[in-house]
Amino acid sequence: MARPADWTDLTGSPADPVPGRPADVRDEAARMGRVADSIRDQVTALNRIAGAQSSTLKGQYAGKITSAAGSLATNLGKAEHRYRTASGELSKWADALDTAQKESFDEYTAAETALAQEKANTPVAPGHGQSVPPKTPAQDSGLTAAHDALSKAKGDWAATKGRFDDAAHQHATAIRAADSGDGLHDSRWDKFKETVSNWSRVISDVCNGLGWLATLCAVVALFVPGLNVLAWIALGATALSLIGHTALAVSGKGSWFDVGLDVFALVTFGAGRFAGKGVEAARDGLEATLHGPAALRAGAKAADGVLENSKTELAAAKAVVDDPAASPVAKLAARGRIDTIDQAAGDARDAEMARIKDLADHGYDFDKIEFKWPTLKAIAHGDHAAAAQREWAEKVASEMKSVDPHVMTDVAGLESKLTQAQRAFQAGAGADSIDKLLGSVAPWHGGVSPWPGWQGYYNTTRNPFYTYNLGTSW
Repeated sequence: MARPADWTDLTGSPADPVPGRPADVRDEAARMGRVADSIRDQVTALNRIAGAQSSTLKGQYAGKITSAAGSLATNLGKAEHRYRTASGELSKWADALDTAQKESFDEYTAAETALAQEKANTPVAPGHGQSVPPKTPAQDSGLTAAHDALSKAKGDWAATKGRFDDAAHQHATAIRAADSGDGLHDSRWDKFKETVSNWSRVISDVCNGLGWLATLCAVVALFVPGLNVLAWIALGATALSLIGHTALAVSGKGSWFDVGLDVFALVTFGAGRFAGKGVEAARDGLEATLHGPAALRAGAKAADGVLENSKTELAAAKAVVDDPAASPVAKLAARGRIDTIDQAAGDARDAEMARIKDLADHGYDFDKIEFKWPTLKAIAHGDHAAAAQREWAEKVASEMKSVDPHVMTDVAGLESKLTQAQRAFQAGAGADSIDKLLGSVAPWHGGVSPWPGWQGYYNTTRNPFYTYNLGTSW
């Protein structure tokens, strides 16, 4: 029987006060009953396994499998109770819904009949502009009866609605009670894994984008040296990617291999930053040595060289100055030669010290931000500054080796730190290149690498061995 489209006359609202199809509810109740029957059959089978005699099952697995079967049978028995209870309550709810719909329809019909009777007994003007005639005793009696009938219909509906709401609460409470007391509930961890699983595609795409962002920052840094903010952007992108990949891995939707790559990237970044601090300290130490002790030693060595080369001339001049028999003119000339030699030694000292200090400065501004095309050495070191400092260290070594061997210790320290930073960069760049080339490009080829023999990487990163199975804790 079709339900009325407008229930305003009975309930004050046009919407159907008792919506739904009892037949659909009964179908769902029957489906849940069939599920309960299927679970019961599984429980029976598991109980047979759990109760198997030692003579039936042989091997070390026997005790474990019987124990696991018994535990699973217990939990499945609770699940059967849930479905069985829901099936029974839904079946009762279908009856209550059916009854409420029939009663509400009868009450709607009574209300409509009362309203029709009210309209029939309400006097109307015989024509336009004419007055409404007074009610007759029969009309007055009919209106009273109509009002009483409408009030009764609404009262009956109120009672029907009360019973309907009580039945809904009763059956819903019974179903919730069956669910709440059996211990079969997903933990917060289970819900977290389910949420990650539902959003796994989005999370995976975001992590992939973050990985490319970090790579882009490294590439841009090769063209714009000194822009240190790029390193921190790359670090943040990699850290967020690690969080996302870890969430995917623990939920069974990602690979621990990807997590390992992110961890490796962060470790190499940290090692590179640590080595970078060491490079700065070693460079500052070498600059200080060149400006101070090395310049003084080199200047003194240059002055000594001039004096050594003029040793004979200087000795002769001093002999004239010390000779009592020499004329004043000869003594004056000898002192002039001595002063000239001393001046030459001083000039040599100053020139050598200036050269060493200039070597310390060397015209490099390692932190200057400017556009540069990357050289092979810059690519190998990760940035222009490291490559420039390597060239500077090599130049200092070549020019100071014969002048001041003490400087070589500081040069070796700087080169060692540069090598550490270079290795950290190359390790991280190598891992990132493999990840991008085979982990991000391979999906565009349908999961097959275009290079023979390399398919294993793509398959390994998505192998179930590297993932957790997704499911509830019970």
